[in-house]
Amino acid sequence: MGMTSCAMHVLRAGKSMDELENVLTAIMKAEGYVPAPSAQPAEHTYYLICPQQGRWITLWKDDEMSQSPWLRDLMPAVRQLAKAADATVLAMEAVDSDICVCVLCSPGKAEDLVVRGFADDYDCEPDEGQGDAALWQDVFGLSDSERRRLEQIWQMDCVCEEERHFDMAEMLGIHFEQLFPCPDQCEFPSDFDVRRLCFSEERSRGKVIQFPGRNV
Repeated sequence: MGMTSCAMHVLRAGKSMDELENVLTAIMKAEGYVPAPSAQPAEHTYYLICPQQGRWITLWKDDEMSQSPWLRDLMPAVRQLAKAADATVLAMEAVDSDICVCVLCSPGKAEDLVVRGFADDYDCEPDEGQGDAALWQDVFGLSDSERRRLEQIWQMDCVCEEERHFDMAEMLGIHFEQLFPCPDQCEFPSDFDVRRLCFSEERSRGKVIQFPGRNV
């Protein structure tokens, strides 16, 4: 059985964990949810994960993967978070080890979609997300050799599609522990800041940030 996992990574660029926590709380309050004590039942549980000197803050939603249509939920979630945080957001998803999806959204720049692998049961195929390496080079300040390496990663053959994430993460400065986090089941290094944020419904349910969780 393959791995299914998704996390959204926010480029820090001077932003703090406190700022991102406030952004997420504001989004949830606007949709009718209020912070809840961790000991109480909650409709939505999120984790913020970041090494103290890390380049990225990871946002992880603790629930099962939204089986279908997964991409329809992921793309708006990335756009919403990038706009609210005024930050570059990169979602990295693997679905049953068959398909790899990356959604990049950076304020003031065009967004990009990368889809690799093959699976008949999902909502998009690789030809829908070829990826624009020049855009990634601009957003992340990559050298020409790094851009060529990124293109090689996108084109390489993978037995398990999440392998692509490992190589991309190394290039972009995303720690391994941030790629496929499962905070309730694993230990993070001592220099990681991990926060658990719970939200309970205040009024009728509206649209909230929804993206796949983890199901191995």
